[in-house]
Amino acid sequence: MRNLFVRLLIHCQPIAPHDLWEEFKEAMSADFALNFSKDIAIKKSYREICRLLENEDKDIKDFPTMPQDLSFDDDYDTYDPIHDEAIGIHMRSTANPEQENVIDKVIKVACDENAQNDEGTCFYIDGPGGSGKTYIYKTLWHLLRSLGKKVSTMAFTGIAAILLPEGRTNHKTLGLPVPIYTDSNSSIKPNTKQAKNLIETDVFIWDEAPMAPKYALEIMDRLLRDLTKIEKPFGGKILLLGGDFRQLLPVRKNGTRSECVSLSIKYSNLWGLFKTFKLYRNMRADANEIEFAKYLLDIGEGKVNDENDNMEFPGEFIVETDLAQEVYGTLIQQNRFDEVSNSAILSARNADVDELNKEVVEMLDPSNERVYTSIDNAIDGEALQELITQEYLNSLNPPSLPPHELCLRKNTLLAY
Repeated sequence: MRNLFVRLLIHCQPIAPHDLWEEFKEAMSADFALNFSKDIAIKKSYREICRLLENEDKDIKDFPTMPQDLSFDDDYDTYDPIHDEAIGIHMRSTANPEQENVIDKVIKVACDENAQNDEGTCFYIDGPGGSGKTYIYKTLWHLLRSLGKKVSTMAFTGIAAILLPEGRTNHKTLGLPVPIYTDSNSSIKPNTKQAKNLIETDVFIWDEAPMAPKYALEIMDRLLRDLTKIEKPFGGKILLLGGDFRQLLPVRKNGTRSECVSLSIKYSNLWGLFKTFKLYRNMRADANEIEFAKYLLDIGEGKVNDENDNMEFPGEFIVETDLAQEVYGTLIQQNRFDEVSNSAILSARNADVDELNKEVVEMLDPSNERVYTSIDNAIDGEALQELITQEYLNSLNPPSLPPHELCLRKNTLLAY
């Protein structure tokens, strides 16, 4: 709810944001109220809203009707070391031996300078989806904070970042440009608030690192060396990467296979600094799915390909009828709508996703259909508005945004 409130402040310019705060401040503080008194919970919630605004390069002072007395900032920080310690210890106690090894190693290096000299400060967790990487990140986040260490969590995409505690994208944290080239640099300047935050950070946790081009890793190294004035890899900071090279690698438009592979962080001169930990257990798979989980790993490692690099799927994996009907048809016909969210069709192309979504919506009762259309405007000056027609704007369908015409029926699932 705090994130929604910040979105409203930034993008909707409410006339009386203070009234919204006063009306919903207890609801926005409900999670803090589980562990703190009502007054402290509200103060922590307000401080968190200020922090979220800062992450978007905004300030609470930009909204003068909101409370401006932030004298409680230092007295009521947004975390409780004792609370973090309790959560971290509990999570570590339920980790498997492979996870424990990573957790203990990073904690040791973070707390012992001699260990940094012996073990290094750069680590990589190699594990497929479901092997417990995120569990390690969260455990470390709590334990390190309880020890007074500042931790920054990030991922190359926003979807991956929201799974991390206080996660942000690499682009936001490190000031990475879009796109990233070999000679690109960070937009973060010395003596700024962002620079100060990076200098004060002790441990960086970077999920889905294999998705990033090697240039992103190299920009981070140069940036931290410049800001800290310490000529050590990443300015002497501890860096924990994680991901799975069997999944999505960096993409170069119209690039050859060798060009795409050469963009990988494994081809960076910095890769030799990283000590790799491997996770093998699929923590999400139940006993009936262990064999399938192993089959997926074998696919990723190229073990099931023939001499021509082709792969034959088992017959039970092939759907010869309409895919949407196969997955959702029976559930919708039998009005088992509470089970629909248990199934999903994955696609690599947005165009296919749109087509499949349209087909599934058409299976629902049309009597309560509602059609919503977007309002599209060019905002870079009147001259541009005259050149670009409304019809052209409506025809655009950028990724991550709904289509211009959104058709919904009762029991349609929405992800936002």
